[in-house]
Amino acid sequence: PTDSRVRNDLGSAYLLDGDIARARTELLTALELDPHAATVTANFLLLLYATGDVQAATLWAQRRNIPAVQQEDVRREAARIAAAWPSARSQFPARYVDEKENRMAE
Repeated sequence: PTDSRVRNDLGSAYLLDGDIARARTELLTALELDPHAATVTANFLLLLYATGDVQAATLWAQRRNIPAVQQEDVRREAARIAAAWPSARSQFPARYVDEKENRMAE
């Protein structure tokens, strides 16, 4: 599909399912199709936080001028998503996902 919204939705579905490689591919394609799409920008940030790549997420948020309040909302949602993945406990470092609080650990 050449519609960024379709690619974004597909990437989001893959992310929720824990298929990180496919999620990244679809979201990057959506960004290529529409580099200024706010939803795609936020979903790519979600992917970065959910996979524990806090440094890249911080840089992405700065480059895209994502407000701190929105970043925190995305961080919380990312922790919730990552905790639901079957392999979450073995795939990502515990310092990124605080399951008891269901939020990103600082």
